Amino acid sequence: MTQEVLVIVDPGFEEVEATISTDLLRRAGLSVTIASTTDQTEVQGMCGLSVKADALLLDVKDKDFSCLVIPGGSNVHTLIKNPDVAEFLKKHHQKGRLILAVCGGPILLYHAGILDGKKYTASPTSKDVLLHIEPQAVVEDGNIITARDLVATFEASLKIINRKT
Repeated sequence: MTQEVLVIVDPGFEEVEATISTDLLRRAGLSVTIASTTDQTEVQGMCGLSVKADALLLDVKDKDFSCLVIPGGSNVHTLIKNPDVAEFLKKHHQKGRLILAVCGGPILLYHAGILDGKKYTASPTSKDVLLHIEPQAVVEDGNIITARDLVATFEASLKIINRKT
């Protein structure tokens, strides 16, 4: 299988988490596609930076990616209401694909039932939803990698690179 990574962005995504992972993974030779969850390819992050997505999630939802990256941001609580995103995450998890969720991103995994029985970390601001956050900056449990915040995105991205190259 080609080592193809999908980075999911939605209005309000955390720009640094998305761009660090995208940049590091591309530098390592992985094919990275940025996909918008909306019907627009231009997506504005929570601090005002806009990115042009390579694709719409609806257009690539049936593609088999080897890894998914879910940045956090102010968008997380909107995304948990999107059944297409939850279904997409579940499908990739059931296939044993690698998933990286950063900051508030693990909330999406929780709502999709993917964190059941898993160790994970997340932003301390997620503790109202995620009750068992590990104190480490990055936690790996099987095919799930979680990172506490944008600073930990660098380390978590290197873990993907080490597994995929």
